[in-house]
Amino acid sequence: EAILAKLDPNDRTSRYTKAQITTRIQTLLEECETRVIILEEFQHFYDSTTERVWERESDWLKNLVEVRTANGTKRLLIVSGLEDSMKVILQNHQLRTRCKAALVLPCFSWRNGESVADFAACVDVFLSVMMKYMKVPDVDCEKFYYRCYCATGGIMRLLKNLLSEVVLYAHKDGKKEVSLDDFDAAFQRYSCATPELRAVAYRPFAKDFLGTSAEGSIATAELIANPPKPVPTRRRMQSANAVKSSFVAGGLVI
Repeated sequence: EAILAKLDPNDRTSRYTKAQITTRIQTLLEECETRVIILEEFQHFYDSTTERVWERESDWLKNLVEVRTANGTKRLLIVSGLEDSMKVILQNHQLRTRCKAALVLPCFSWRNGESVADFAACVDVFLSVMMKYMKVPDVDCEKFYYRCYCATGGIMRLLKNLLSEVVLYAHKDGKKEVSLDDFDAAFQRYSCATPELRAVAYRPFAKDFLGTSAEGSIATAELIANPPKPVPTRRRMQSANAVKSSFVAGGLVI
């Protein structure tokens, strides 16, 4: 239904059966001369709670891309998603033979010089936009990059959320200059609403935070980027103890 909605937003899927939707999609793919199908968030074909791959859905997708175009060629399939996406591909032989060109994009790591430089460049882009509207802290850049990494684990979503928090509160208070204290306050506010950060003890933008690489801080930042998964359960809701135990195993909670 989602694919059909992209091909023809005005088509009401409620009037079709599953087979009719499939036929309609195949017809529109040909009429629109579609040559590439790109699916994001592919990990949703895998239910991590029950550790089950949605086999019928993955088979349907495989059959869809197997349909040849009018000139006899097949369409290119590109899927992207988190690590669990590979479980879907590996458990479906037909998809495994089609998805052979895997490209893995690892999280930024403070243990790799090239990765550090790439992360610093991302921070600079965000700050360059902020500086059009306000003055940012005049601090040692290398230490500031490290603070940002420890606050976010190198995850762009968390970095954006952190800087957005700084900007929003500065705008609300009519401030044209922000300091490390503003970043510290923003980190404490947004960490309360971010599950990955609720158990982090340090405050990376506090004045007494060690601004040089330390194994303990780097290890914690890596857990922010790759938090331990909750213990799989078949129940709809997990107990608080089960969730906490997974963070204990990951070292976030003692």
